[in-house]
Amino acid sequence: GVPVHLHTPTGSWRSAWQLFRAFRQSRPDVVHSHNKAATIRAAAAARLAGARAIVSTRHGLGPSPFRLRSELKFWITAAMLCDRVVAVCEAARLNLASGVRPVAYKLVTIRNGAEPGHIGAERIVARAGFTLITVGRIARAKGMDTLLRAVATARTQVPDLGLWIVGDGEEGPAIRKLCADLDLGEVVRFCGERRDVGSWLRAA
Repeated sequence: GVPVHLHTPTGSWRSAWQLFRAFRQSRPDVVHSHNKAATIRAAAAARLAGARAIVSTRHGLGPSPFRLRSELKFWITAAMLCDRVVAVCEAARLNLASGVRPVAYKLVTIRNGAEPGHIGAERIVARAGFTLITVGRIARAKGMDTLLRAVATARTQVPDLGLWIVGDGEEGPAIRKLCADLDLGEVVRFCGERRDVGSWLRAA
């Protein structure tokens, strides 16, 4: 019952104009934008359309220096137009604050959530040994190949090491092949997409 409007990728000025028209029609009280590009394109349009609050969420634990041009655009936009900038963990908040001290007062932390495990959920048998778990899309941006190579290296010091991968994505076949190439078939468990993430975290 919630209307969804898809805005296809266009140039920054054209997409900002499209968003302004959409905001004028829907009259939102709050506009939330996710990461830099969306904030740069949507914040001014939202403010001009009369939105009462603008919130941006930032991921990112990469060390400074950031990509200077896009970061400057983002933080000028945030300083002038956004009411809050949300970091998804405390480490991300500190990382962002170190690079943008003049507007650090706008930063707040709202942690990524995982639904707690439920009684009666699928019984997950914990494995023996030291178990790592990762939850997310299997996509190039997530660096799963680096994780698998790190596990292969770490096994020389931690023989009972195991890895559970909760999630799936377009890089799934390539990551499964790399897992086989690294002889990690007995080490890595591909759990697929799950709704009971809390149960898997608890079991790990």
